[in-house]
Order: sequence, then structure tokens, then C-alpha cells
Amino acid sequence: MSMSPLKPSDFRKVDQMQENLIAYFRVFAGLPDTLLGQEDVTWSVEAKGAPGNQVLRTRLPDDAIDHHIDEIINRTGQYADQVDWLVFPSCQPAHLGKRLEARGLQGDPA
Repeated sequence: MSMSPLKPSDFRKVDQMQENLIAYFRVFAGLPDTLLGQEDVTWSVEAKGAPGNQVLRTRLPDDAIDHHIDEIINRTGQYADQVDWLVFPSCQPAHLGKRLEARGLQGDPA
């Protein structure tokens, strides 16, 4: 299935979906072996599987972005072997997806 690119008018809906996803992961934050980090980056790790390990929101300055990415990978890596890093239109910096790919993370546009 081919997907057409988002128009700027669609970003509000995508932002709402992102907030809903973050709210969903907050439900799990009180369970044993589940951590939720919320600073410039919102992430969740679950040591035993569901709901999974995710970076859900990223709002970082453009300067030293590679250093910030390494910090997040190291921090979440303390708790999980793998983490899915979701990149939404509102994530900062704007070239975050390309920087993640340059760091060896593989994107999945589906």
C-alpha cells in the first residue's frame, strides 16, 4: 500500500495521535519492570515485552544532536536490548530521522 506524504494541515491530527500514544504508554508506567522517561525525550521501556520499548517524542536542540542520540540509546539500553524510535512531524530537530539513520538505526516508512 502506497502512502501519500502528509500535508501540513494533517500535522495537528498526527500530533494528537502521538499524544494519545504517549497517554497509552503512561498507563503502563506504574507496573513492575516498566519505566517512563519524560524530559526532552519521552520514552518507555518494558523489561518483559508488551507494550514494547519506544521513544515516543523527541524535542532536542539541533546542536550536538549526535551526542543526545547516543545518550538516549545508552539510557534506554540500560533497560532494554532494543528500542523503536518513533519520529513524528513535530519531533525536533527536523532532520532527526536522517540523524538516526546516520547513527545506524534503520527507518521503516510503513
